[in-house]
Amino acid sequence: MCRLLGFSERAYYAAKVRHACARAATDEVHKIMNKCEWMANYSCYGARRLHKHLTRQRYPIARCTVARLMKILDIRGAQRGKKVFTTHPDKTAVQPPDLVKRDFTAQAPDRLWLADITYCST
Repeated sequence: MCRLLGFSERAYYAAKVRHACARAATDEVHKIMNKCEWMANYSCYGARRLHKHLTRQRYPIARCTVARLMKILDIRGAQRGKKVFTTHPDKTAVQPPDLVKRDFTAQAPDRLWLADITYCST
């Protein structure tokens, strides 16, 4: 297999027993801290807010590191979803007649009264 991949057998065994790099070692500690603090805050915090929270706790970590580890852990902050409309028009219902023939200009005050019912989310 080593011959096929193009490196020596000695290099394979050296890589096998090599210790993890410093970044990999600190990442394991940071992962635990990120996950714990994220869960303690109702799983709502995104990378920016989690970084601010950790720095307030005097835990030194870069924001890009928090974002990278959150991606690895597959955790994300709460996201605003699409607006949900609870009213749906009935296509089969009889529409009221158009009494102004789509002409919304009035000849004098108090001659033409219109109303518009618009859906407003609250």
